[in-house]
Amino acid sequence: MEHNFFPQRPAVTPTIYAYRLPGVESHKGYLKIGYTNRTAQERIEEQLHTSKIKYEIVLVKSAMANDGSCFTDKDIHRILESKGCHRLNPLDKTDEWFKCSVSDVEAAILSLRTGSDNVENRTQNFTMRPEQFRAVEQTKNILIRHSRKSLVTHQSSCGMQKCVSGKHLPVISWQRKWGCRGF
Repeated sequence: MEHNFFPQRPAVTPTIYAYRLPGVESHKGYLKIGYTNRTAQERIEEQLHTSKIKYEIVLVKSAMANDGSCFTDKDIHRILESKGCHRLNPLDKTDEWFKCSVSDVEAAILSLRTGSDNVENRTQNFTMRPEQFRAVEQTKNILIRHSRKSLVTHQSSCGMQKCVSGKHLPVISWQRKWGCRGF
């Protein structure tokens, strides 16, 4: 019996797409956000071929996450709603038309791709260069060493640390912010 430990990736390409209907007043400012495993053009033509309505594709992105899983338009819809984007027909949860921008959709895709909340609504995922990462680590280490040397602390009755200057410092937030495990 032969085991296939590295299965071949399927031939389909999971894709998130968005389009708008220029000139259709009832859909002004709305984007249709969908999912397909074919080309976006094929899927949209399938939806609109008999209506002869003009459309404009504004986004076509992979629906693959960094971990190799894939996500769907329903995941995008959920994020858009949580950010306050409204459906064209709010009572119809199957409605895929959202009052949002292309950037809103890109931010939702990035969130799903990276598995983060993306509260900043970023549309690009840039990581720090190695020298930037080292600089941040060095700064953090300096702050930790400095805090150990210059803060003469004692625990007060209110659960706060009190430094030489007499100011109270919250122990927990300092430890969480800088990743300290205690002094």
